[in-house]
Order: sequence, then structure tokens, then C-alpha cells
Amino acid sequence: MSEVALKKETYHHGDLRSALLDAAEDALLQDPDRDPSLRALAATLGVSATAPQAHFKTKHDLMIALCLRASECLTTRCQSALARRKPDASPLTRMASIGKAYLDFAQERPGFFRLMFSSGIDPAVYAPLKEASENGFEVLRGVVRECLGNGSEESVTEKSLAAWGMVHGFALIKLGGHCHPDFQEISDNRMLAEVATRHLYPHLVNQYPGWEKEFD
Repeated sequence: MSEVALKKETYHHGDLRSALLDAAEDALLQDPDRDPSLRALAATLGVSATAPQAHFKTKHDLMIALCLRASECLTTRCQSALARRKPDASPLTRMASIGKAYLDFAQERPGFFRLMFSSGIDPAVYAPLKEASENGFEVLRGVVRECLGNGSEESVTEKSLAAWGMVHGFALIKLGGHCHPDFQEISDNRMLAEVATRHLYPHLVNQYPGWEKEFD
């Protein structure tokens, strides 16, 4: 059976929505700077041009669903990065781990990254997307709490925003491709995550000597 026939069979079993999202994700991998169209996705799946409208009335609806998938993917990557750490890993190691996961996500899924942060889609307007965004940020807040110890929730929020801003900035610089020579010397994702962690928590560096060696 051909690939198109298989996709048609999947559609007949009621999986067209998932198939559209999978195809859109593949399209973003191939061309990160262009939003996939419903018509092109329908052609890829071998269904009629109007079939996707049963699940996505407009292209904007598709973009929201893709943005939700992207947000969940990023959160899962950060959670997985933490799960790979040893139970007694230092908070610095854990912070650097999710920083690298964030940078890897931006590098490997630039289409997802662009969609999340440059498409104009406001998570606050769409409840599932807002929840997914909050869940992702809470992963970061949890590690920041570990680093701050008895810090107030206000300080946790401020430091979380600072951590996000620093690593997000690194990701944008790398994606932009216009790097200062000094930046190019440390543009490896692991090194950037370590730099961000050291500058965010200098008071912990002496407390956890050799923490970078845990970060494998």
C-alpha cells in the first residue's frame, strides 16, 4: 500500500486532525520560516482541500494547535533533561540541563520556536495554550526554587524571568546567525547553558565545586 493510501486510511479512521498536525510539523522541519497551509497539507495527505476544515476552520486555528504541540514538546524536553540527572545532582547542574534543553529545542526545531515566540499568538487568549505555557514555566520555577533555597516567590519569579530571558536571548542570537566573534568561541549549547547558570547563581558556584562535571 502506498504512503498516500496509508494516510487516507488513517483519515477514514478519524485521525485526520493528528495527521494534519504531523504533516504540519514535518513541513516546519523542512521550512522553519514558512507556516504550512491547510490546502498544501490536504494535498500531502491525499484528502480533499476542504477536509481539514472539519478540524481547523482557519489556518490560524491550525497554528494555535501547532503552538500548543510545540509548547508541550519544549516542556517535555526540559522535564526529560531533569529526569536524566542523578538524584543528588546539584541545582546548578539541573539549571544548566534545562537551559541546554531549551537551546537544543530552538536549534533542532526552529519552526516550532518561531511559532511559539514570533507568530503573534498570545497564549493568554487560548486556555489550553495558556495552561501549557504555565506548565512549562513552572518547570523552570521549580529548579529556580532549588537554586534560591528559601527565596520568596517574588524572587523566584524574578530570577525565573531572568533565566528565561538570558537563555532565550542566546537562542535568538544563534538562530539569527550574526554572532560576534567572542560569542562564537562559546556558542556550543552546553557551554552557553553553563555560562548562563554561572552568571545567574554566582553564590552557588563555590558551594558546588565541579558541578559542570555532572553535566554530561
